Amino acid sequence: MRAGSEAELAEMVAGALGPLVVRGGGTRAIGQVEGEVLETAGLVGISLYEPAALTLGVRAGTGLAEGGGGLGHGRGACGGGGRLRW
Repeated sequence: MRAGSEAELAEMVAGALGPLVVRGGGTRAIGQVEGEVLETAGLVGISLYEPAALTLGVRAGTGLAEGGGGLGHGRGACGGGGRLRW
């Protein structure tokens, strides 16, 4: 299963008949590893950005490159030039 919106994701979770394996980018398994795969890769993008509060909200399938890529504005808010440091 692959969710394309938060509403679809909620329906899939509510209608699940057993355990779910939640997969974002698929880089590694975390938690439950048996069950139906629920992919969140379709849920991408920045949903909230408040540089003064050092707050960034991203959707479940957003990778680090995409989430950090939108922060190139303003110097110093996220460390040296407005870029995230991991």
